[in-house]
Amino acid sequence: MQIDRTEIEAWGKRQEPKGDFPLLIAKLIFETSPRSTFFEIPTGSAVFLEGWDGYVKCESATTFVPEDVSVWEYKTNGAKTQADSDYDKRTQDSQGLDKSQVTFIFVTTKTWKGKKKWIEEKRKENIWKDVRVYDAINLSNWLNTTEIAFRWFNGQLNRHYTCLTIEDFWEVWSTGPKVNGKHILLRPNVVTTGRELDSQHLLDFLNGAPDNYLAIRGSTKDEAIAFIIATAILASEQFYLKFLSKGVVIEDIHDFRLMKKSNLNLNLIAKLEDRSELHSAVSRGHHVLLPLGPDDPFNSQNIISLPLIDRDGIIQALVDSGISEEESRKYSKESGRDITILKRLLGFELSKSKWVYSDEINHLIPVLLIGRWDENKEGDRKIIAQLAGESYETFSEKLYKWLEVESPPLIKIGSSWRLTSPLDAWTNLSNYISSNDFENLKTCFLEVMREVNPVLELEPENRMFASMRGKESLYSVWCREGLTQSMILVGLHGDKLKFQQSFQAQDWVDGIIKELLYNAPSDLWTSRNHEMPLIAEASPKSFFESAYHSLSLDDKPIMDMFIEEDGFISPSSHHTGLLWALEGLAWTEEYAYDASMLLAKLATLDPGGNLSNRPLNSLREIYKPWHYQTLASFEDRMQIVEQIIKKEYKTGWELLGSMIPDSIGGTAFPTHKLRWRLFERSFNNQYLWSEIFATHSRVLELMITYFDFSEKKLIDLLDKSESKQIQSYDREKVLSFIEGNLNNIKITDNSAWHKLRGTLSHHRSYPDAQWALPEEQLKRYDVIYKKLEPSDPVERLIWMFNDHWPGFPEGLDRKELSHRDQEKLMLERRVEGLKSIYQEFGFEKVKELVKIVKETWIYGDVLAYVVDKEEEILSLCEYLKEDESPVQNFIQRFIFRKSIINNIDWVFDLYGKLKSVEYLDNQISRMFFQVNQTKELWNFIASVGDEVNNAYWKGVYPHFWGLADDDFIFGIEKLMKVNRFLSALDMAYHEPKKLPSEKLVEILEKAGTEKSEENQRFDSYHVTLIIEELETRQDIDKPTQLRLEWLYLPFLASYGSGHKPKVLHEELANSPEFFMEVLKWVYKSDKEGEETEDITDEAKRNRGKNAYQLLNSWKRIPGVSEEGAIDDGFLWDWINKVRTYAQESGRLTVADLQIGKILAEYPEKEEPWPPKEICKVIETINTDSLKSGFSSATFNKRGSSTRGPFDGGNIERGHAEYFQRQAAAIKYEFPETAKILINLTKGYEADAKRMDESAERDKLDY
Repeated sequence: MQIDRTEIEAWGKRQEPKGDFPLLIAKLIFETSPRSTFFEIPTGSAVFLEGWDGYVKCESATTFVPEDVSVWEYKTNGAKTQADSDYDKRTQDSQGLDKSQVTFIFVTTKTWKGKKKWIEEKRKENIWKDVRVYDAINLSNWLNTTEIAFRWFNGQLNRHYTCLTIEDFWEVWSTGPKVNGKHILLRPNVVTTGRELDSQHLLDFLNGAPDNYLAIRGSTKDEAIAFIIATAILASEQFYLKFLSKGVVIEDIHDFRLMKKSNLNLNLIAKLEDRSELHSAVSRGHHVLLPLGPDDPFNSQNIISLPLIDRDGIIQALVDSGISEEESRKYSKESGRDITILKRLLGFELSKSKWVYSDEINHLIPVLLIGRWDENKEGDRKIIAQLAGESYETFSEKLYKWLEVESPPLIKIGSSWRLTSPLDAWTNLSNYISSNDFENLKTCFLEVMREVNPVLELEPENRMFASMRGKESLYSVWCREGLTQSMILVGLHGDKLKFQQSFQAQDWVDGIIKELLYNAPSDLWTSRNHEMPLIAEASPKSFFESAYHSLSLDDKPIMDMFIEEDGFISPSSHHTGLLWALEGLAWTEEYAYDASMLLAKLATLDPGGNLSNRPLNSLREIYKPWHYQTLASFEDRMQIVEQIIKKEYKTGWELLGSMIPDSIGGTAFPTHKLRWRLFERSFNNQYLWSEIFATHSRVLELMITYFDFSEKKLIDLLDKSESKQIQSYDREKVLSFIEGNLNNIKITDNSAWHKLRGTLSHHRSYPDAQWALPEEQLKRYDVIYKKLEPSDPVERLIWMFNDHWPGFPEGLDRKELSHRDQEKLMLERRVEGLKSIYQEFGFEKVKELVKIVKETWIYGDVLAYVVDKEEEILSLCEYLKEDESPVQNFIQRFIFRKSIINNIDWVFDLYGKLKSVEYLDNQISRMFFQVNQTKELWNFIASVGDEVNNAYWKGVYPHFWGLADDDFIFGIEKLMKVNRFLSALDMAYHEPKKLPSEKLVEILEKAGTEKSEENQRFDSYHVTLIIEELETRQDIDKPTQLRLEWLYLPFLASYGSGHKPKVLHEELANSPEFFMEVLKWVYKSDKEGEETEDITDEAKRNRGKNAYQLLNSWKRIPGVSEEGAIDDGFLWDWINKVRTYAQESGRLTVADLQIGKILAEYPEKEEPWPPKEICKVIETINTDSLKSGFSSATFNKRGSSTRGPFDGGNIERGHAEYFQRQAAAIKYEFPETAKILINLTKGYEADAKRMDESAERDKLDY
């Protein structure tokens, strides 16, 4: 049926064409003009913007579109008045266009009888290149020559054809049900994310000349069509308008035959079974796109096979479509990233998948029951065989066809199989499950889950090496998870699923989980750590019963999960799954109480450990007021917390304290969430300040209610009261309670008083800080502080000597006072306080306090300002006789400060007085340890006798800073004389330039070969720096450098060393004889009767270990300069000599191995690699050992790699492409070398495939 002018006129009088009229013109232009036509035509609301209604540039004229540039103005129902207005307006302002080269076109939906006269008048003005008018008659003629625009306009007239326009298909495909009052509108990136390369392939096809049709295979044909359209939408607005103007979806072969006759170069999306007409359509200049499902046969290589949509991309696409991020993650995970299943989960009205109606549907029941498995695992194959009632080999052959149906129910990634969507599969297949299937499921579940982890058969210290010792589970993690997931779905949805038998599904699952766990021994609890969250979700009731039963037993088997073991890098234990199970159940209103009480019980029994995953930390995260992680109501949360403190007081008190944040705030960590039981619920809690403050109030009320009047709990209350996060009325309530009950609190050690002093000091020292309390409120704390003040005058002052930087209750002005001024003020107060004790209680008291204060060195420093009497000083010196470090710190610091106050002669005079008393030489030498180290002091000590002198140098902590060079060397020599080589090394490291080369060499040799008689840590970095210093000097010969590098080789050649043994490496590269000597130290000869050496086996082992490290760290190829230039003659001379010596000594095989390794170290800066000189060596020698060495070293020098969790094998694929490229470049000239590179390519391709499969599995289970 043709479109006539009256229909166009009637359409133009409606309201909506004002926005759709430009779209009609765009469709007409692009369908009837060359593909290269450029346009700018606003559509929809954009038609009301300023500027041309349309701008078109066409490379060749068509009936309605002129060649070159044309500008368009259009009005629905417009005629002369509107035409004149637009013509005059554009003639006056052509917006920079040369009117003599541009055609002006006015378009109207009205039939304009005077248009011919108007055109003639305007053309006579000779302003524009040409002037045209298209009215309803022209539009009717134009439309009737088209296919796509014709069908689109018929749709506007409510006439419908079997063909679908691009807009119609997309609208139907992307529009879903209403959610929160708005329809779900899927964005184009829903179906293109992760398929960007495929989109580009499609765009390249559409932009090129058609020479074949292109097939696109998706999980369904509709997905393939949606991908085509979405790619066009996302390309650009102009591209999409071109595409839809020429595009149509055809489902009938008769329509296709009609459409292909068009000479308008269309985009034909052929959703057809009959493909016989496709090539003829291409020959007529049409782009033909063939959507395919997985089971549609297609033999050509001209096909795009769509991969799974990207994990993160689909989440973002769903968020863009108006779905919350949390729900987007759920739908992405449950759909298996299958678009059809995703749409079904979102509520789109879709037909059941075709595979549901298959006669062989029962083949899927064993798969449904196990859910997922790894066919490389013998146990998994056995379970599948049990469920299927036939061998795995026979059954698995039947599964492959299910991978090739539309929206397949199965996914296979490498050796791993899984249901695409367990929920979708159970919904479609539940009515096929027999009672025998349920019995099989129970049997298999218990068989798999009762397996004790073989790793536990090993001793704890050996468990990290379990896989190397063959201790692996018979079943895969996937198998255990899949069976447990089936239990969850049966129990949770059993009343909705249509099983063949009628039974209480959750009761059935409860019984199975109880049978598994109720009397489980400790090793079974430990073995099921990973699956515990799913087991608990399958049957919360039986899980709780079993856990409490285990705790009621004398040996409490469940608590063995908390036993910590040493791991490869950090400690590990087997309780994290238990905590995650409880965290997940705590999210539910129904199980929040049970989960919390069990966590509290476990927290009370928790033996502790290095892992941060502890039961108490789980409780803290669940009940954090500003980020609680449960769906339980406020009132329920508060009641549960109160029950915890009633029944588990210690844990409850700690939990309450954690619920009041400090003034700065805190950090929250996400807890585990249930996989299925809360699938329809949102975990995004709304955290309101009113509820947060209400929680703080209730928590503080509980702390007051359950306060035990101990000093420790008083400290906790004081600590929480000073938080700026709580409201002032809550602080008032706590302080009033404390003030009214101070007399009832049992003070044991004045720790609350000390706590308050720190609080007052902290806030008053930083009054402008955001967390600081105002002075008005601090006065309340000050009153309590003074009431708690101890009666003992000494106790009131001694605290100043228990911290390096004590806090004074009045605070210090940290902003105004410099650090030096603050130290000065602190010293004054300490001196003042100590003087008051000295004056009130006498010398014996201050001497006695040496054994009480914590910072004895500060006490000694301050006491030097207080005690001056000779007899008292001599009495204090008696502490020189005691060996305890704190006491020595006191007296040595006392003498040091006196030496500063009274000068060094005072120290010498004191020595004379002490010498006359009973002191051992080592005791009296201690008085000099902290005195400033100068040549004057050392001369004095040397003058008093060798015994004191030796004792001094054996005990002093050297700090020779600022000494003259001669004095510095003197001090080093004294340390060396008493065998303190490591201290000498430490001093030399700080100022190596002060020492001559021979002294540095001596220090290194002594430190590396002789025992240092001191408690000093060896620092390899100090050695490295000194060796680097020696390398800059001209007076060190090569043998000395070789000797030092060999001595410290374990450090220099170790992984991560900042300095390599360069001289040894140079010697290996320059001397074949030295290389062979090192090789002999590592490898035994092939010949019998090799000459023996007169050294111990241990010395041989140490030498061999060093030599092996040297060879492994060597990267410098003989005859190759630092710039990479190869001296071919030198390289061959070195290789020939080495191989000759190796042949003679019976070590040719290992020599070739090492030659291959070193050749692989040539830098890969240029291609092709390796260079010809290296290739010639490989081709000429061509031994298996040389090629093996070259291959392994080439592989190993790439080291470890870091990647994102879902990156797959991109890194390995890059390596494979690189080596493939190198092999291709040299395969004819150097075939043996090329084979090595090809083998590396294959290895990396296999690794890439394995990493891809692992990433795909992880993406499905994130």
